Amino acid sequence: MTWKIKAKSAKQTMEVISDDPKYAIFKVDQWRKDGLEVWIEDINGSKVDETELRKAADQTYSPVPPLNHQFH
Repeated sequence: MTWKIKAKSAKQTMEVISDDPKYAIFKVDQWRKDGLEVWIEDINGSKVDETELRKAADQTYSPVPPLNHQFH
């Protein structure tokens, strides 16, 4: 699935498109931290339930080990 992550400030509106739920959530959190009004839409412009997307992001990928991880 593809999502549009949108943010609005007093001066501008920004949009990022992603098919990676983890990146979508990362961008939402980043823009909110910057004080922007943020929401997520599907490709058709319908608002997406952020809670459900967060759950999907948590289940999508396993955490990546650090670069210096020693595999046995």
